Parts: sequence; structure tokens; C-alpha cells
Amino acid sequence: MANNVFVKIPERGDACIGRLSDKKLFYIKADTLVTSELDKSEWEVQGVVSHREGKRVTVVGLNNSGNIAFCDRVWYYLSGYTLDGAEHTIVLAIPTKANWNKQVEKTITYTANTVEEFIDALNTAFAADADFTDQDWYADLMADGRVRVHYVFAIFNNNDFTVKSGIIKTQSFPECIYFSKFTRKSGYVNGMGAIAFWFRALKYYREDNGYGQAQGGLTTEQSNPKQQFPINLPTWNATSAKNPGDFCKALRDVYGAGEAGWLRFMRSCMPVSNTDNGAMCGDGIKLGKQIASLTYTSRKVAEPKYMCPASGWCGSYSTSCLPAGSWYLPAPKELFSIFRGVALRDEPQDILSKTLAAVGGQKLNLGDSYHSCVKGSSDRDFAINYNFGIFYIWRMYDKNGKALAISQQTLKFD
Repeated sequence: MANNVFVKIPERGDACIGRLSDKKLFYIKADTLVTSELDKSEWEVQGVVSHREGKRVTVVGLNNSGNIAFCDRVWYYLSGYTLDGAEHTIVLAIPTKANWNKQVEKTITYTANTVEEFIDALNTAFAADADFTDQDWYADLMADGRVRVHYVFAIFNNNDFTVKSGIIKTQSFPECIYFSKFTRKSGYVNGMGAIAFWFRALKYYREDNGYGQAQGGLTTEQSNPKQQFPINLPTWNATSAKNPGDFCKALRDVYGAGEAGWLRFMRSCMPVSNTDNGAMCGDGIKLGKQIASLTYTSRKVAEPKYMCPASGWCGSYSTSCLPAGSWYLPAPKELFSIFRGVALRDEPQDILSKTLAAVGGQKLNLGDSYHSCVKGSSDRDFAINYNFGIFYIWRMYDKNGKALAISQQTLKFD
């Protein structure tokens, strides 16, 4: 077989390479790739193809960012304030370090004729109160004229505050939408719990892990064949020592007994890959790029920083032929398309991981959780849980997650 065979229609695992002279992209068949035979003055690997839908090709970057938070600020947009030069008050209730489990009321008095004066009054009030300054509360004016208030995830539950009077606020992170639905092969529709990568899920759920939903344990009899979470094999077989009892008889009647029936059930927990159920499920490029563009400064931060570091890192990722702005943080469906074939170390190596290793990239590590570009709750993003092999929600401000940059390219035939 010839080495470095160029193909016009790439598939999973094929290398995406760029011609340095004109920045055009080409693709090399995975099983023919020999990087040592590529002229480095003419060609450079840009990434590896994870999947293709028609003419749309998704490329995974060679590097990913570890130990990065999805978001480390909370932000809202304000309205309902009065600009008439008279004195007005706003009453807010916020959690503080001293009162982390309840909200403390704060009264802000302002007099303003312009929106700039209103913002100055807010920042003056924030600067005069240690509870506000501790969380780096700050107000600024957006290019579209909206007033934005933002602050740090300083304590566990300060991802929200309450307006008592004097103003109206949007929901938190309004640009970052919720993802709440994923259709399984069984027909069940929900967010968390769908199997994200098969080999990891099989390894984890073969064990007697416990009684929690994510652990695959049950404590009550189940009659509905459409389940949100996978079930571990001992619970399926009614042999679990951690939650003894037979809770799956009705399910075994549908899918079959023993390991064969369990495997059929586990298949029912896989997402339908072409589903459009859920916000931005099918295409994260618009949202990924939108939240990557959000930056801030504050009293404590002079140089602009990303509101969402994970998306910001992907937005600034670049290669010689795919500059910054060409890459973004994946949507849930795109994460599924990337990870669904990834194998464990003791399984046949997935072609995507194999090619990433061959070109000197970072392999997809099953010991990590990978962010998507949407929220799963008010303070968590929708992510792949590395331990269970399922889609789950991950704490937005937790820096133990990873960001995987991807790029979409459209095939062109000369």
C-alpha cells in the first residue's frame, strides 16, 4: 500500500493537513499516514477527523487544555432602572462568605441621568461594601447598550442573587443556553445519563458500584424499559451485594436475561446520534464562538479575560492553516460523535486516538471530563463524565475539566 494517500472524502481518523504555501486543507487516509515522509516545509498536520456529515467535516485539534474551568464568572444584564436625576434605591439579596447558606440584603442608592452615571453608582456601592468587593462585583456597559453585572464564583452557592426591588435582571449566563434533552435508542428523552462512550461504560457498569442512579444501582422495581441511566450488571442479574433485591425482572422480560440481555439494554441507553432534541444539540459552532467572545475587566482585573475560559481557550486555539476563530468548544452531540468509538487501553485502539498519537497530538484521556459549550444547570455545564462513560453535568467553576478544540470544514471539490 502506498504511503500518504490523499482522499477527497475523509472519514474518522484521517489526518487533516495544510499546505503551507496557500493554507489549503487536504486529507490523508489514516492507515497510509507516514508523517516522516511529509515535506515539513510544504505540509503540516492541522488535526484529525472525528466525523463527517455529508460535506461537513469535524476536525479535532492536536492539543487540548487540561485543568480549565468552563466559567469562572457569573453575569447578568440589568434593566428597569430609572434615569431621571432623582434618588432611587435597589435592594438585592446575595450570599456571602459569612452567610453562605442564606442571602443577605443589600441596599444601593443611586442618582443618575445617564446609563454611565448609573453604572458608576453601582460600582461605587460595590467598592464600599466588603461583601461585594470580596466577590469582585462589577458593572459595565456593553456595546449594545445593556448594563452587565458580573462577579466571581467566590463561594459554593453564589451563582445567583435575588432582586428584591428597584431593578430587573435576566437569567444568569443568558448567552449560554441550557441543554436538557438527549434522545436514547429506547425513545427516552432526557439530558444526563446517556452513554457517551461505549467501552468505558461497559467496563464501569459491569461492576457492583452502588445504589445511586449514576452508579447503575436500583432500590425499587423498574417496569419502564426506557431508563435514564445505565444499570450495572449485578443489579440487572439481581446479584448485587450493595443493593440486594430483584428490581429488573420486568426489564429482563423485554431485553432478555443475563449478560446478553444486559448488553441489549445498555444499547438502548445510547443516544440517537442524529437527534436534534435539545438546544444546539447538533451544531455548537454558533454558541461555542459566541461565548468565547465574552470578556471582562473589573476593579481587580485590568487586562481583558475570558468569561468562559474553556470556550475562550478553544476560540484562541490556532494552527498554521486554521487561525484563531476557526476552532470552538463542542456541543453535546459533537462530543458524542468524537468519543463514541474511543476504546479503553485493553480494547482495540480507536482510529481517532491512533492517528492523534501518530502525529504527536494528545490522545483523548479516559481519566478526564470534557466540557461542552452548553449549561446543564445554573452552575454546571453539560459534559462527558470520564468515570461512568456517560453524559453528566460538571461544575462550571471546577478547573479539573478539559477543553477540546474542534473545527468544522466544508468539503470543496475542484
